[in-house]
Amino acid sequence: MMINKLPEILTKEKYNEKDIEFRNALFNLDKNIITDNNAEFLTTIYQSTKHLDIRNKILKLLYDFNFSALKEFFLSSYKKERYLDMKIYALRGLSQFIEEKETLEQVNIQYDAMPDAFKDHYTVDETGEIVMLKSHSETKRIMDKYWEDEKKNLG
Repeated sequence: MMINKLPEILTKEKYNEKDIEFRNALFNLDKNIITDNNAEFLTTIYQSTKHLDIRNKILKLLYDFNFSALKEFFLSSYKKERYLDMKIYALRGLSQFIEEKETLEQVNIQYDAMPDAFKDHYTVDETGEIVMLKSHSETKRIMDKYWEDEKKNLG
């Protein structure tokens, strides 16, 4: 039996992010029940939490929707997020509202600003899942060398 509305625990003004019932409700949420009216509860949770896994899940739940209220949410999320994968999820959501040219400009600006050591380690597939392009050991070797060089440059 499919539930056709948001679980009540996700609509409460006060919630405990560590509560297993809250976490199960969020992480098992079927995006097909998200509507223009109930997406606001998810954006409120996103904006009030410091838990990366919760913010990540909410971005992934919402990025395919083009509800008008989400434009500002994705713009704010894009500016707020420090982690590249989450910036990409926010940009994917924002792309529902801005032209492709503008989206590509933002992506290219971000990509060009990154040190080469951070590039080409992974990509995101059409479902938003991360696909590793390099082995963990190769990535670790590149990152270790980058940080070692940075320390030398500061010293």
